[in-house]
Amino acid sequence: MGLDAILKGIKEDAEEKCRAIFQEAEEKIAHIEKEWERRRAELEGKLEDEKRRIDIEVRSEYYLPAYLEARSIVINAKRQFIREVVLEAVSELVGSGTSLLGRLVGEIGRTGEKVIVYPTQGSKADIEEYIRRHHLPLEMGDVLDASRGFILECGRIRYDCTHEAIASRVESKAEGMIVKLLGEPK
Repeated sequence: MGLDAILKGIKEDAEEKCRAIFQEAEEKIAHIEKEWERRRAELEGKLEDEKRRIDIEVRSEYYLPAYLEARSIVINAKRQFIREVVLEAVSELVGSGTSLLGRLVGEIGRTGEKVIVYPTQGSKADIEEYIRRHHLPLEMGDVLDASRGFILECGRIRYDCTHEAIASRVESKAEGMIVKLLGEPK
């Protein structure tokens, strides 16, 4: 065998070995890349889980108490506002009479409920305009079929302020205050 043939054989053998080495290296690289993608997806999933856990923890430890405290402040502020508006508006209408006013404001403070006025005659729009004009924090109830007047409710308090009811207890001092308080729908 000549030198050229020997060199050619060595070259071909070397090339074959290199091809095998490169193929093995490529397979290893592909496996490593596949494993890395799997591991990266796993870590990203854990990261998302951790973010969610931290978010829940932060919300429960900081956000929720702060939210509840803020909500409590808002509720108390609304109650105080209603109390003050009722005090001012009703004082103006009632004048010096304070027993009805005191009970009404006390009931608003106790329950946080609004005063409900049921018009017994006149259109709903007329009564709503009356309430708006006096800036009363009142909600409309159902229109009742009775003589002109109102039924006023707040929590445990219920005043029957129809003219028929007032006429039957005209001696009562509170009636005068109720009439002054509610006036007549325009």
